[in-house]
Amino acid sequence: MSESSEGNQTMNHFSWNENLPTTMERIASVATGPTGLSVINAARRVALALPANAEVSQLVLDLYQPRRLAGRCFKQIARPLSQLGLSSLSHRFKPSPASTASVEWLAEAAKSETIGFLGCNPAHGLRCVLTGILPEFGKPFIAKLGFDRSAAAVKREHHNLLKIDGRYPGVAKTISHNEGENWFLMRMAHLGNKTPKSMMVPGIGDLLQSWLNADETPLGQNACASYLIERACVDQSLRGWHRHMEKLKIRSALIHGDFAIWNLRHTQIGIQAIDWEWAQVDGIAGIDLVHGLRQEAHLVHKLPPPAAIAWMKGQLSQHQWAGYLRQSGWDGELDNLLRIGLLHSHHNALNESQGLLRELGIYAD
Repeated sequence: MSESSEGNQTMNHFSWNENLPTTMERIASVATGPTGLSVINAARRVALALPANAEVSQLVLDLYQPRRLAGRCFKQIARPLSQLGLSSLSHRFKPSPASTASVEWLAEAAKSETIGFLGCNPAHGLRCVLTGILPEFGKPFIAKLGFDRSAAAVKREHHNLLKIDGRYPGVAKTISHNEGENWFLMRMAHLGNKTPKSMMVPGIGDLLQSWLNADETPLGQNACASYLIERACVDQSLRGWHRHMEKLKIRSALIHGDFAIWNLRHTQIGIQAIDWEWAQVDGIAGIDLVHGLRQEAHLVHKLPPPAAIAWMKGQLSQHQWAGYLRQSGWDGELDNLLRIGLLHSHHNALNESQGLLRELGIYAD
């Protein structure tokens, strides 16, 4: 997990530093029960809810995977801050002793106070990733919990994972789920928290290549591609671009939808991807690649649009992508690959990309 998400959805008045007692009571009633937690906000977009148990606190901190220096520094001091209980930075929360976790498999962890969570970007609504140790097994667990509109998003991710389970490599598995009024919880396989340093790490290209489908059809006949092509304003984009793109034959593919290095994990069986809320089985090859490069250029390297486009083109020209681009159909069409990939980033993943698209002669509606 990272502080990276920058969705332009409205926050619906939810934030981790407002109405915290009410928020914590809701989470306690489902998952954390009577566990005492110290809640620390990071850049108003992430919350770390740390229990007194040092081992579990470290599990929570390991969920947080910041790429920026400020985020990494914050992570180093988060636990000492929670122990000091500085009121301006850390909020101690202790629910009623009678509080119980309604999810049965979490009840013992809640009673033994071996549970905590990472609170996710409030732009997505009330959502958190729970982790800790189940006393009966002595092993770490991980689960995603969403409330209200975020409950629907977590439920959608659960259904996406069920649809693609066993069909493609590198897909994180869902183990079980629980559902209540206005909340949904999905338990997942714990993959650890070792993430790739960049999109150029060996194995990422192989993963994307393994998601290619066999069919190669004109983009105009693919629903995913047609939607994106139509998002480019005809009267303000390159002349003839829409017609060219509709005729271009590209392989369809499983697409993750928010493919970025912080949503990948190194495991013993290779790189695995997490956070499948926006997955599509019949997407377009290359979209995940461009989105991942866009996220790295903008959020890690902080490049302005002209430099970001130049950097992305440089990455795509590296030898390690040659086979993937050739097999997917994008060989010789790198600018158009960037255009449709950035249209996905802008419209589907909700990451503002107008400046990047304009560098490529495209104006999104």
